[in-house]
Amino acid sequence: PKNLWSTTMTDQLRLATNFQGKVIGVSLKDRASILPAGHNPTGAYWFDDSTGNFVTSSYYMNALPKWMDDFNAEKVPDNLVKNGWNTLLPISEYTESSPDNSPWEGLLGSAKTPTFPYSNFAKDYQLKKDEIRNSPFGNTLTLKAAEAAVKGESLGADAITDFLAINLASTDYAGHKFGPNAVEVEDVYLRLDLDLGEFFNYLDKTVGAGNYTVFLTADHGGAHSEGFMEEHKMPTGFYGETAKKDYNKILKDKFGVEKLVIEVTNSQIYLDTQSMADNKIDEDAVKDYLIKQLNKDQSILFAVDMKKVAQSSIPEPIKTRIMNGYNWQRSGDIQIIYHDSWLPSYSKFGTTHGAWNSYDSHIPLLFMGWGIRKGESNKDYNMTDIAPTICALLHIQFPSGNIGNPIVEVLGK
Repeated sequence: PKNLWSTTMTDQLRLATNFQGKVIGVSLKDRASILPAGHNPTGAYWFDDSTGNFVTSSYYMNALPKWMDDFNAEKVPDNLVKNGWNTLLPISEYTESSPDNSPWEGLLGSAKTPTFPYSNFAKDYQLKKDEIRNSPFGNTLTLKAAEAAVKGESLGADAITDFLAINLASTDYAGHKFGPNAVEVEDVYLRLDLDLGEFFNYLDKTVGAGNYTVFLTADHGGAHSEGFMEEHKMPTGFYGETAKKDYNKILKDKFGVEKLVIEVTNSQIYLDTQSMADNKIDEDAVKDYLIKQLNKDQSILFAVDMKKVAQSSIPEPIKTRIMNGYNWQRSGDIQIIYHDSWLPSYSKFGTTHGAWNSYDSHIPLLFMGWGIRKGESNKDYNMTDIAPTICALLHIQFPSGNIGNPIVEVLGK
């Protein structure tokens, strides 16, 4: 977790319990296991595409614990995919989806069309084990690994609070692959609902009903596929296919220097400040000129100098979100905000995320179990409110970089 600068709520739990409380992270993704588990967890585990096993890093331990070796030996992924992938329900009941085989869906494995059933999925998995990520079986596998962690580490077995951080990544992978309106994605969520029910039943039997707290959320939403929006006469489009090349040409034509743009990523432009200094080119002049040209692009709503966001005419809440996401050591020099539902050119099939709009930033947040008051709310809360809420529930210190507030409506008396 070398890129993690702040402590986490899991770090704070370890500190508060004098490192007696156990913390485990489990995910298909390495980063989604490592970061939630913090700097000094009991363990963090993720799926290895080359072996089909869960692995860890020597940062945490020199060898896997026996319980994880035993879990890997069971070959759970092979069993999950052995019958291929078909819909859980009759396909006629998938009323929340577009027709199967919509033209904006991506292809899975060796399938020639994005249609059920995926009869060759078991063979596809053996050839390329990361295919399980794009299916509901990735979530099932993750929760089975989490159950193994509960048993293997005796989580929740004593009076000291433990923390199990689970990331269910297949919703993300399937969304990217097929788009949110695909039958495949609806099937992923239907099966996830069953998997979560089974996992909570497992916790009821092992830890005890009412003896654990759950919070469930997401790190983002996702845009509708460009083809879906276009078919239904909604505004959409693609951007950025040759952005870096185009921006470098604009700047070369004006300032006479090659490759002043180092990278264009995450809707930010990174400029070569060293080259500008070497060629005695004013950095502000470069940014001002490029921003002026960017704001002529039909796909762009706003372009702004990252160091001048506060003085810009960009409206809220976009302005504050840009400022909250800015870090002078990591961020780019220019922030681009694209028009609603415009997608990067690499997302011609499926979809992606990364916008400020509600379809991407409005996420679910559920709390249940020990210490949680019954109720619901449509108030505006932030993702950053989760950590202080859990810390308040546990009576421990907030993370060192905390900027959120406890959601007091959640906390029982």
